[in-house]
Amino acid sequence: MTFPLGRQYPLRIAILPRPAAARLLVALLAVAAVIAVSPAFDAALGQDEQRCAATALGQLSDPTAALEASGRWSTADCESELRPGSEARHFEFEVAAAGRVRIELTSESADPYLYLFDSDGNRLADDDDGGQLLNARIERELEPGTYQIEATTVGGRARGAASFALTIGFVEGCEIIPLGTLQPGTDLAASGTWSHQTCGSRIVVAHPARNYLFQIPEPGRVRVDLTSTNGDPVLSMATPEGAVIGANDDGGIGNNARIEKFLPAGAYIVEATTYSRGGLQPLAADFELFIRLIDELDRQLMPAPKVEALVVPDRVIAGEPFTVHYRVGNVGGGDLHEVAPIVQVQGYGPGSTGGFIRQWFYNLAVTESAWSAGSSYHTGDVTASGSSETLAGVAAQEMTLNRPGRSWVLVALFVLDEERRGVSYHSVWKHIDVIDGATFGPLRVRVDDSTFEVTAQSDADGEVTRTVTDLADREAAVGILQRRQAVFAAGVRSVLLGGIFDRPAVSRLEELRTGTVPVPGDPDFPTGPTPDSVRAALARDYLMSVTESGLAGSHSAGLLIDPARVEGLVLVSAQNASRKYAALASSWRNLQSRLAGGAAISYAEALALLSQLRYAESVLAPLIDAGELVRSARTDDEGWDGAVAEQLSEFAREATCFGSVRGLAGMLALADGADPAAALDLDAELRLALPLFGYLVDNAQCAIAEIDDENDQLLSTLGISPFQALQLPGYRFVSTAPADEPDPHRLRILVRVHEDGRVEHAVELANGRRILPQRRFLEADSQPGAQHSSSAVQLFGQSIGVIRSIRDAEGRILLSFLASDGAHIEPRARILPADASVGVWLRTSQIEVPPATPTLAAIG
Repeated sequence: MTFPLGRQYPLRIAILPRPAAARLLVALLAVAAVIAVSPAFDAALGQDEQRCAATALGQLSDPTAALEASGRWSTADCESELRPGSEARHFEFEVAAAGRVRIELTSESADPYLYLFDSDGNRLADDDDGGQLLNARIERELEPGTYQIEATTVGGRARGAASFALTIGFVEGCEIIPLGTLQPGTDLAASGTWSHQTCGSRIVVAHPARNYLFQIPEPGRVRVDLTSTNGDPVLSMATPEGAVIGANDDGGIGNNARIEKFLPAGAYIVEATTYSRGGLQPLAADFELFIRLIDELDRQLMPAPKVEALVVPDRVIAGEPFTVHYRVGNVGGGDLHEVAPIVQVQGYGPGSTGGFIRQWFYNLAVTESAWSAGSSYHTGDVTASGSSETLAGVAAQEMTLNRPGRSWVLVALFVLDEERRGVSYHSVWKHIDVIDGATFGPLRVRVDDSTFEVTAQSDADGEVTRTVTDLADREAAVGILQRRQAVFAAGVRSVLLGGIFDRPAVSRLEELRTGTVPVPGDPDFPTGPTPDSVRAALARDYLMSVTESGLAGSHSAGLLIDPARVEGLVLVSAQNASRKYAALASSWRNLQSRLAGGAAISYAEALALLSQLRYAESVLAPLIDAGELVRSARTDDEGWDGAVAEQLSEFAREATCFGSVRGLAGMLALADGADPAAALDLDAELRLALPLFGYLVDNAQCAIAEIDDENDQLLSTLGISPFQALQLPGYRFVSTAPADEPDPHRLRILVRVHEDGRVEHAVELANGRRILPQRRFLEADSQPGAQHSSSAVQLFGQSIGVIRSIRDAEGRILLSFLASDGAHIEPRARILPADASVGVWLRTSQIEVPPATPTLAAIG
C-alpha cells in the first residue's frame, strides 16, 4: 500500500505488520453484527442441582453509582458450579435501564475468575485476567433484568483463603461520538486517551476503545489515520447497521493504523482501539484520529515510493545467510525530492522467540536526478524490469532465519523528512520455508569398503531426517561412525561440489587462471579441512617461497632488501598459486564428471575436497590477488601511488583480524624445521620493503581464521556437531613440529540474559580482554537437557575451545568449557539462576584452559 506524501506522521521504525493479527481482527469484525443482534447463551452446568444462596446487591440504575461487595473465599464456602475444587460466592443484581455494564472482581492474594448468568441460570460470559494483573473483568451490553454472578478462583482450595472485592457499574464514554460531515479540504479530527478504565472495544472487549460517527454526502475516497506515540493503534470501520467496511493494524507509519477506502455516501462508524489488551496497556496512551477525503486526481500527480518486487529463495537452511533481491521506485506522477530528502530501506524477519527483528537498513539521498516520477531501481537481474536501472546504494542484502518451519521476510521503504520523521511507508513480504539442514539424495557414497545410500529429507515443520542404508544389506544396522562419515561425504557432494565453481572466491580464481598450466605431480595440499591444517600448508609455502627467492640468504648476509625483489617474490608465489588452483579445478571437474556417471563419492574424496576448497579460498585466492596488484603497479607510471592505491587499501582492510606478528609466529610453529625467530626477523624487513607482502600474509591468516565457523556451519547443516567431528578419521590436524609447552589461558565464562529470553555467552581473560564467539546465544525456547555449544573462542587467530551450556529442569543454565584438546572444564561457580537479572554480565569462577592444540578446528 502507498500513502500520499506531504503530511507528517510519527515514525517508529522497528515495527512490522502482524498479518495473523490483522486476519483475526477482520474475522472478529465479521461476527460483530451477529453478536450485536443475536446473543447466544450457553446453558449453565448442573441446573438441576441446588445453587448456593446468592447475595442480593440491589438495582443498578444510577449511571454514576456502582454496586459493591466484598468478602472472603474460605475452605468452608460453597463450591463453584463450573470450577470443581474452587470456592465460590454468588451475587444477584438488577439492571434498570439498558447500557454497557462492567463487572470487576479483584483480589490481592488470589487469582479471581468471574461468571455472569441471566435470571434463568444461562451463562452469558466469563473472564480470567481481563482486568489488571490477575484480576477478572466482564464488560458487555445488558438489557433491563436480573443477573447473577459467581465469584470464584483459578487456584482452588489448594491456594487457601483469600479476600476479594466486587464492583458493578455502568461504563462511561461508551457512546458513539459524532464528528460531523466530511467535506473536501476539511479534515475531521478527534483525540483521546486509552487507559485501564476506558470503555472496552465492541469487537474484543478486553481492548480499550473509542467509537466515532461521520457522514459523507457524496461518494469518495476516504482515508482514516489513527496515531499514537505510546500505544499500538488498531482501526475498524463499519456501517451503523454493523456491516464490516475494513480493519487495520500497522497500516500507517510505524505502529500507526490506516484505512483507505472508496465509500458510498452515507454514515460510518470508526472504532479507535489498541492492540494491547487492558492488563498490558500503558497506564495511559494518547491517540489522534484524522479522517479526510482524498482527491484522486491530485493523488496521481504526487510521488508514490514503493517496494516493487522482492525475490528470495523459496527454501533456506536455518542459520545460513541467503540473498535478498528487490526493486524500489517511485510509481507516482511527482518527483520525490520536492517532498522529502531521505529514503530508508529496511529488511525484517521473525525474531528468535516470535515477533520480528530488523536485520538491515540503509539510507539513500533523494536528489533531482534520483527518485523522479516513474523511476525504478533494482538490485540485480532477477528483479530488473524493462525500465529499471541500478542506483548507488541500492544493493542486494543478506539475511538469516534461525527457526525451522514456515517463516517470512519483509522489505520496507520509508520516506523521511529533514527531522527523520516518517512521511510515507510501503512494504512487501514473502513466505520462506526454513529447514534445519541440507536436503539431498538419494546419493551413493563409499566408506572404507562399504557402499551406502544417503538421503536427507525435510518434513512440514522443517525438520530434516537423514537415512543411511548399506546397499549390501539394506536391513543391516549402520554404525554411528560410518553413518557420520557417509552423511559427511554425501553432504560435501551435495552442498559444496555441485556449485563449487559458483562460489565467489572460486569464481574469481576461475577468471584469473585462464591459460594457466596446472602444477605437475602431486601438489602439497592440506591433509585436512581444519584451520591448523591449512595454516601449516601456508607456513610451508611461506618458508619455501622466501628461501627459494634468495631473500633469506641475502638478509642473513647483511644485504639490504630491494622492494623489486619482494615484488618478484609475490609474482612467483602468485604464479605457483595459480598453477596449484588449476590442478585443483581439474581434479574437481574430473570428480564431478565421474559422479555424474553414477559413481559413488568416497569419504576420503569428500574430506580431501573440503580441505582443498578451504586452502584455495583462504590461501591461493589472496596470493593470486596480490600478484595482480603487483602487475597493476608495474604497468602504471605512478607505480603504487597510481590507480592501484585504492585496491591496495581494500586489500589491507581485509587483513586486520588480529596481530600479524603474533599470528605469524603461531603459524610458523606448525612447520617442520622452521626457525621462527629468524623468519619473523626477515618478515619484518619484507613488510617494510613492500607493505603488500605483509597484507598478503595477514590476509591469508584472516581467511584461515574464518574456517572454523565455515566448517561449523557446514557440519550443522549435516546434523554433525563440532564435538562429533573429532571422531571423523583424518578431520583433525596432527602436527609433527616440536613446540615448547605454552602457558594455559586463565579465563572466566561470561553470561547474560537478554530481554527476549536469549542467553549470551562470552569469555573474559585474566587481563580483562573479552572475547565474543560468533555463535554465542542459547535460544529462549531451548529444551531442558539439550546441550548448546558456541562457535570457536578465537585467541590470536587460533581456537582455544568452545563454551558449552545446558538448561536444567529448573530453568537454570549450567556452564562449562570444552578445550581444544578435548578437556571438559567445569568452573567451581558455574550455574546461572533461572531468575538472573536481565542485561547484566555474570561471571563464573576462574578456570585454566590449555592453549590451542592441533585438534582445535575439529571442535569448531
